[in-house]
Amino acid sequence: MPRTGLVLVLSSVAAAASGCGHPDRAGGDESRATTRPDPAGALAAEREVARVRVVMRAVLTFAPLHIARARGLFAAQGLEVEFVETPSTASSIPLLQRGGIDVLPGLLTPAFFHAIGRGARLRFVADKGYVEPGGCPFTALVARPGFVEELERAIADRNEASGVGSTGRAHEGRASELLVRGRRPRMSVSLEPQLRYFVAEALARQGLTLADFETVHVPTAAEIAALRESTLDVALMDDPGITQARGMVGAELWMTVDEVIPGHQYALIAYGPRLLDEDPGLGRRFMVAYLAGVRAYNEGKTDENVSTLAEATGFEPDLLRAICWPPIRGDGRIDLPSLEAYRNWYVDEQLLDADDVSVELWDPSFIQHANRVLSRPEEEDE
Repeated sequence: MPRTGLVLVLSSVAAAASGCGHPDRAGGDESRATTRPDPAGALAAEREVARVRVVMRAVLTFAPLHIARARGLFAAQGLEVEFVETPSTASSIPLLQRGGIDVLPGLLTPAFFHAIGRGARLRFVADKGYVEPGGCPFTALVARPGFVEELERAIADRNEASGVGSTGRAHEGRASELLVRGRRPRMSVSLEPQLRYFVAEALARQGLTLADFETVHVPTAAEIAALRESTLDVALMDDPGITQARGMVGAELWMTVDEVIPGHQYALIAYGPRLLDEDPGLGRRFMVAYLAGVRAYNEGKTDENVSTLAEATGFEPDLLRAICWPPIRGDGRIDLPSLEAYRNWYVDEQLLDADDVSVELWDPSFIQHANRVLSRPEEEDE
């Protein structure tokens, strides 16, 4: 899921997908490329340079693209990449359909399923972010100090007042209102469906729903102060907000994405008609550079990666070393069962019509080619 990326992505995890402005909003790859080629770079000089328009944001979930740009991996594939900022993934989908952009890295939204289900020539082609079981908590419900214990007592009191037995069901009548410190608990949560999915699944584990909370939207910059002052009980956060809230006000991790929805596929790379049909060779070249960037990202918090991402995101290097970096699969594969479960939740929540379904959600041919090239560069072809 978004948010500061689940806000998520999961984020920010919505708001996570917005981030701060990129220092070079529409610049091409050539101006910042280094001379170090990727494994297939020897062929780049033989190609005609081609321009590819790609949605880009100055947030950590776009890290492989920032790294690929900085290391010259796109240039090594004969690509001049123009990075374009857009307000959101959903608003970018019509641009992808019309050819205004060629590559859309973004959160999985109902609009993707709707467009593909209605016949749009769009396909998912690679992983951009998933929830690693047992991984670090890059998105979480973060609570003010003491709230989790208070909530547990409030749940027990409500269950007793409502006549809830060992089955967890009230004997009769309607459950009483959940009260903490004499009022409904207050939660800051994004409207992004990806993030609401995580919140809904997390609360269900406690026998709760969003209806048990007063939901508000507090700007990310104000959430930590609101937790400190107890005007907010819980906030859906991404890192670096999580790390800052824990360090500055002693906030508690209540529930994290890796605990609640392990394996969830929340972000993908999507191609439009140009790279799928008009010039798939160009799509293969882009994917070689992208997966090389993912593998460089997966080297971890090296000095080079930290320096690149500090410049791209505006985060201080020490903060980047401290926070959780969302996992991305080095081979680009995606989790199809996770996509199906998430799509079904959309249908249940009436965010998507049941007939907005396509059996061909993704095209694995691009990552298959890129993995071959990155293993044996001499096999690259057009």
